[in-house]
Amino acid sequence: MEELASVGLVGAASILAGYLVALGFRPDRTRKPRVNLDLRPGTIARVIVPGGAYRCRIDACAPQYITFSAPLHQDTFVPLRPGQTVVVQIGDAGGLLTFRSEILARDSRAHTLCLAQPRHFRHSERRSEPRLKEVDDFRVMVDGQTARLVDLSARGAKAVTAAHVKPGDRVRLSIEEAPGEAVGSVLESRWDTLGGRPAREVRIMFDEPFEGVAEVRRGHLTLLRATGPG
Repeated sequence: MEELASVGLVGAASILAGYLVALGFRPDRTRKPRVNLDLRPGTIARVIVPGGAYRCRIDACAPQYITFSAPLHQDTFVPLRPGQTVVVQIGDAGGLLTFRSEILARDSRAHTLCLAQPRHFRHSERRSEPRLKEVDDFRVMVDGQTARLVDLSARGAKAVTAAHVKPGDRVRLSIEEAPGEAVGSVLESRWDTLGGRPAREVRIMFDEPFEGVAEVRRGHLTLLRATGPG
């Protein structure tokens, strides 16, 4: 009888475990709970892709996805496609929400796009992020071409470069005097000059905090100097 009861308990436990798995239950005590964005329908957003930045509206926001209206350019829908990565910015009086994600699907009839809930997002208060502005003497490269740094933070930079880059492009930024390399997306671009020649002033958002800078007291930044061999 005890053996039968034991077998019955094991069977019940197996059935319960299978039921929980079917419901999507995954016990993981070490994993931090994921926080999804909760965006209000009608919210204005800015979608940045290679080739430009476009306005759109949020249609719906669910735990797994976000839908928004397909952006227009000169009365034509921008040809965004499933699998494409985009940068989205949403501004308000308090700051700026920025995230990268992937387009899951496109509804050509309703002219809407379905975007995956981002794994990471960043909400920064306006003008609150410490920036290093004494950067005139730094030797900077953007995508392998010499550039002039305007300002720098751990999360992004503004630079003037002759490299042919535009909003949505992925770029690499390095500073000869500092260790590491920053990879990020161009958020804004406007015409400027560099050494008397046409160039672009670009604002870059880094994917990860740039290891070449570190915060010090009172919210100021300092450049971490690169160390040579030995």
